[in-house]
Amino acid sequence: MEGKYATNIDYPVVPGGEGSGTVISSGGGLLAWRLVGKRVAFSQGISGAGFKSGGSFAEYAIVDRKYCIVLPD
Repeated sequence: MEGKYATNIDYPVVPGGEGSGTVISSGGGLLAWRLVGKRVAFSQGISGAGFKSGGSFAEYAIVDRKYCIVLPD
């Protein structure tokens, strides 16, 4: 967060490589719909996971369902 990254980054940027939260919506598909309302963890470090907009420190993040790990209550 101090701007001392090993690569060039276009600013502004939302930092964060991993996160957790409650799934509030799904893009469709049986497995994705089953995650709605559940708490999950996700990581940008998983190959191909990447976030569609910004990092995981954002208020909302879009992550492919196959990179979500359901957390216990």
